[in-house]
Parts: sequence; C-alpha cells; structure tokens
Amino acid sequence: ISEAFWLSSNCKYSPSYASSVSTAVNWITSLGMVALLDLHTNTLSGCQSPEQHNMADQAQSPVFWSQVARTFASNPLVAFDLYNEPHDISSAVWLKGGPTKDTATGITYNAAGMQQLYNSVRSSGAQNLVFVGGLGWAATPPTQLVKGSNVVYADHVYTGQASTVVSANMSLWTPLSATEPVVVTEFGNQSDPGQGTYNAAVIAFVRQQGWGWSAWAFVGGGGWFDVA
Repeated sequence: ISEAFWLSSNCKYSPSYASSVSTAVNWITSLGMVALLDLHTNTLSGCQSPEQHNMADQAQSPVFWSQVARTFASNPLVAFDLYNEPHDISSAVWLKGGPTKDTATGITYNAAGMQQLYNSVRSSGAQNLVFVGGLGWAATPPTQLVKGSNVVYADHVYTGQASTVVSANMSLWTPLSATEPVVVTEFGNQSDPGQGTYNAAVIAFVRQQGWGWSAWAFVGGGGWFDVA
C-alpha cells in the first residue's frame, strides 16, 4: 500500500483509499488468512508520484504506520511489513534512520529507520505481528535487530539462478533464524517458465528450516513472476 494515498496531508491523498484497503483486508481475514500490509511506495517531497525508494521517509512514514496500525489493531490476522525492499543504505540508516540519497530520483532526504517505524506501530496500541525486510532489497539479513516483540524478519529471494544458488542465498539467513522468526515473503524467477524448478527449490529450503513463505505472486499482479 502507499502512504501517498492514505495520508490526508499528502497531495496525492485519496479519500476512498483507506476504505478500499479495509474492504480488501476484511475479505482476506474473513477467510482465515493473514493480510500482510507493506509500505510499498512513498513520496519524498512535493507532489511527486509515489514510488519505491531506498527507504521509508521520516516526514510521512511514521505517521502512516501509526494510522494504519490503529486502524487494524483489533484484527490479529493483520500484519505490518514496515518497508518494501530497503536498499542502498547503511545498516545504521536501516535501523535508526538518517540522511540518504535516493537512487531513483537523486533526492537527498531523511529516512525513517525500522526501529522508529516499529515504535510508531506500537505507539498506536497495536500488538500485531511486524515484519521487517532486510537490507539489499530485503535479500540480506540485518546486522542490527529491531528491539521489540512480535517481530518477524522478511527475506526476498530473486536470485534468478539455479537451485544451488537459491540455497546459498537463503543460507545467509539461517544464523538469524536460530533466534528470530524468518519468513520468505517474496520469491520468483522470470526465467523459469511456470516457476516449477525455482519455486520448488525455495519452498524445499524454507520447509527444511521451518520458516514460512509466500510467493510473488500466485496469480495476477506479478507479471513474469506469477506462479499460475
């Protein structure tokens, strides 16, 4: 989801957006499934169109999460993924925030760190699961952890290569998974028609480790990465 459409302070605000998100969430959770809401796009300044950036922004993202968390705090089947695929930032900025130069726009802005975003969720009173994506487009485990409870670390697996490389990539996360919950929240391979061999390798490794998984995407919305 996007903070740009959710926040009334943003010039891209859509009055019906929060209601549309709630409708989708209620449908998903009524079936007994978990709705994992991730902050996927944000804006850095002015009235630019929302995009994926290096990291969440200090100006809007903490407010976004306090509002979203408050909206869904009473539904334990809703989980919050704080920012989709952080990249090109230091471990310190990932955790605590700070200045960063955006690779997509060249804009220098103050990023919000994962700890601040987590704190924003908890300040709303919500105790829902919080997912925290790693560094390097969520492919590399963090070296510093978020302090708190009900925290899950999210790995994205898009190696685009053979199953042996898939295992090597995910093995980076096994030390962390010895003490912290890990879920592969996205994976896929556009060069593997039907996703059979690649996805089977990912799922086999995940099951061996006792992690959870969710493919990107099962059907529709994932383009070349669709499973079906």
